[in-house]
Amino acid sequence: MGETTVGQGFGDWLRLKWTWLACGIVVVLGALCFLAFVIVVILIVIIKPCPPCPTPTGTPTTMPTATCTTTPTWTPAVSPTTTVTVTLTAVPTVTPTETATGTLTLTPTLPTLSPTPTPVPPTSTPTPAQQPQPSLGFHPDELRAEGCETSYSATGSLKNHGGKEENWAANVEIGHEVVKGAEYVAQVTVSPDSWPVISGDETVNYTITVDTAPAWQGQRDKEIKVRLYIAREDNRPGHHQTQAHFTIVNRCP
Repeated sequence: MGETTVGQGFGDWLRLKWTWLACGIVVVLGALCFLAFVIVVILIVIIKPCPPCPTPTGTPTTMPTATCTTTPTWTPAVSPTTTVTVTLTAVPTVTPTETATGTLTLTPTLPTLSPTPTPVPPTSTPTPAQQPQPSLGFHPDELRAEGCETSYSATGSLKNHGGKEENWAANVEIGHEVVKGAEYVAQVTVSPDSWPVISGDETVNYTITVDTAPAWQGQRDKEIKVRLYIAREDNRPGHHQTQAHFTIVNRCP
């Protein structure tokens, strides 16, 4: 009777122990299931997947179109000739070109220039104050030679008495004529006898040579006279009244 009570008490204690152990296992499994559920909710609800990054595309930038401008520059020169200089300035046009990788490439394109008419300066007549005022004179105005030669030479000078550089003489030519003893003259030569420019205070030299004819021999005390004058001068024509004479006296026996 006593052994039955002791065995029955130990069995009750063992059942109670397994009951508490089973309850603990259930509680632990429930806690683990709840923890797994919370982790899944966090992964699904709270942490969202990142959207895919868009592929960058190149955005073309519209560049302003450069305009070709033509700037004529009129530069008149000092009289007697007016020249006009036209300066053309070409500004290239830039055309944007977009490549497949999105990189913007600029390709310059030169514009086509159309011919521009040359501006014509206004016609103006210079006043007398603007015109050169040269004044030519022979020095000396009397040349002389004596003898019984077949050829005679003498040297003289032609001076511009304008006094200023701007009073230059243009295209000066010396003329000559035999005014006495022409029957004894074979040839007259003046060298040089022309100058393109003689400045306002310049002096130039010349040589006159007279070749005699055979009739000159034996004509003692006879004379040959040659006159020199200004045959041409373009800046002040008709003003130069200067002249010189070359006189040759025959001293043949």
